[in-house]
Amino acid sequence: MSHYTSQPCPEIRDARWVIQGITAEGELFRPSDWAQRLAGVAGEVGRDHRIRFHPLVGPARVGEGNALVMRCGIEQQAPELFAYLMAFAHSNRLTVKECGCAAGGGDGEVAREAH
Repeated sequence: MSHYTSQPCPEIRDARWVIQGITAEGELFRPSDWAQRLAGVAGEVGRDHRIRFHPLVGPARVGEGNALVMRCGIEQQAPELFAYLMAFAHSNRLTVKECGCAAGGGDGEVAREAH
C-alpha cells in the first residue's frame, strides 16, 4: 500500500497529485529516472524525436527526490491514465500527496519534454 497524505503543495504550480520517489519505508525508489520514464509512458514522440509529456503529467524535483506530478483535472480528462499512475504508486508503495488545486501555487515547474 502507498503512503498517502493530503496537504498543500506550494512547491509545484497547479499540482493535484504528487507521487514522490520515496517508499512507505522511507527509501528512495529506483531507478533514479523512474518519474521521467513513467511520464514518458503517457507522452508522445514529436517530429523532432523528443518525448512530449502529457499536458497533465510530468516529472519534477520535489525536495531532494524525483516525483511525478499530476495536474488539476486529470481525474476527469484522463481517468484511465490517472488510474494507471495511482496503481503504479500503490504497487510500488510510493508516497502520494493530494495537493488540491488552489490557484497560483509555487514557482516549481513540471517538465514538458524529456531532455
